[in-house]
Amino acid sequence: MTSEVNVTRKLQHILAELSPRTDQVAQLSATSRGNKRARMLEAIGQTVLARVLVFTSEHEGTAKATLVLNVNSSRVTAVEHAEPESLGNIPDLASESRAETAQQLGALMTEFSRVDGDVHLQSFPPETAPGAEDVGITLSELLAVVTVEELPEDVVEATQVAEVSEPEEVAVPIDAAQPARAGYLARFYDSVDSFSAAKAEITVEGKIARQSEPELITADLAELLTRDLQEWENDSGDVIAMPQLIVMRPEKPKDPALALYRTESGTVVSVHETRKLGSVVSALKELRQSDEQ
Repeated sequence: MTSEVNVTRKLQHILAELSPRTDQVAQLSATSRGNKRARMLEAIGQTVLARVLVFTSEHEGTAKATLVLNVNSSRVTAVEHAEPESLGNIPDLASESRAETAQQLGALMTEFSRVDGDVHLQSFPPETAPGAEDVGITLSELLAVVTVEELPEDVVEATQVAEVSEPEEVAVPIDAAQPARAGYLARFYDSVDSFSAAKAEITVEGKIARQSEPELITADLAELLTRDLQEWENDSGDVIAMPQLIVMRPEKPKDPALALYRTESGTVVSVHETRKLGSVVSALKELRQSDEQ
């Protein structure tokens, strides 16, 4: 599927599903249990920034089941709540056995889809910022254990994960509460040069201050990105404070990943190999340590 066809399908889907919303809860259109699971997986796949997804199965105005998931970069990073108990045990997504954890999570979603009623979705920012080490369970791992019906082709393509020949670097934890000092944005832009395939520095007004060659971002896209990030900041409130390091990981490990470092002065966008996440975090950590010396 080409990117043009992908975008067209999504726009058509938006137009088909567009309706006035009186609250934050949206109903997922599904006619069977397999459809329910497909719509739930599609919602997970479309969640890029950290969100809490609350799935509720309602029958005749009464909630029959609830499943609350933490999702980041299209991956389930935690199961916060599941009721009734008949749905099954809540899996520990930090477990070393990914296959077993994916199986437990898939079983939980399958049992949820078997409950009578329509599936409703509510999405909101998490109370605490997710950790960079929270890899989570991917769509491909869920599709390996969950049977669905009519899952969009672009969602299926995103789950076709390639093998990674080189090990992924370990991200070094950083103190998110430590404030960014003067010049951090420009210095971070320079510090990622050795492993960044492309990068751009964008002002708080959405203007391109500088970028690498070939160009990573256009003026219109820089303005749109800044506006979207500001809306997300307004939505998340004080829960996720500045400065922020936002990492967007692709479904296919060999595809490039994005890192967005934000301060009060603007945003730096860096494109890097997915396995280089540790280098991104280390670059920021080194900047902070240099100021402490």
